[in-house]
Amino acid sequence: MKRSMKRCLIILLVLAFSACTVAPQTSPTPKVAYLQSCPNGLRIVAHVWSVAGIGADHQKEFWGLRALAEARNTRVATDPAGYRGDDVSRTLGGRLREAGEGRAKVNFDLAMVYRDSAGRVAGPLGSMRVERGIGLITLVGDPRPNGWILETIWPAHLISPVKSGDERRLWLSSDEWGNRCEKNIHGFVA
Repeated sequence: MKRSMKRCLIILLVLAFSACTVAPQTSPTPKVAYLQSCPNGLRIVAHVWSVAGIGADHQKEFWGLRALAEARNTRVATDPAGYRGDDVSRTLGGRLREAGEGRAKVNFDLAMVYRDSAGRVAGPLGSMRVERGIGLITLVGDPRPNGWILETIWPAHLISPVKSGDERRLWLSSDEWGNRCEKNIHGFVA
């Protein structure tokens, strides 16, 4: 009996000693540098416009930019270079926000994923609710240090962004953020 008590005591002492010497685990939450410059996080604002509701000059520009986008080769949504340059969202979208004309009163969920710099899916992000033609979401983490691309997948009934890989996709590369905390993206209905 004494031997078994001695063994139990030794085992308890060893366990107690090892528990005291194990380093505490650190939080898996990564440190994010953008919190210093963007205390409210990085935000995406989605705008949806009606081509029928914008002026004739803007309509003409829209159709020209859309034709250029359709001519690009995105290699079935795998080539980041195909999402750069003059597109409707990066050019006309900002001017429509300033003019305040043609907002489409549509509601839908906008799917969002991260892609790596080679265009491969890095992970799902979730969705953004668009109500009456506008939506807002604060991103989880910061895609910029990893060089990640934010991909938004728009509903099929929109006419812009154009289809790539059977979906209407808009990619926002990590270098497009610059030092801004908020980016605007734009879609169009007829």
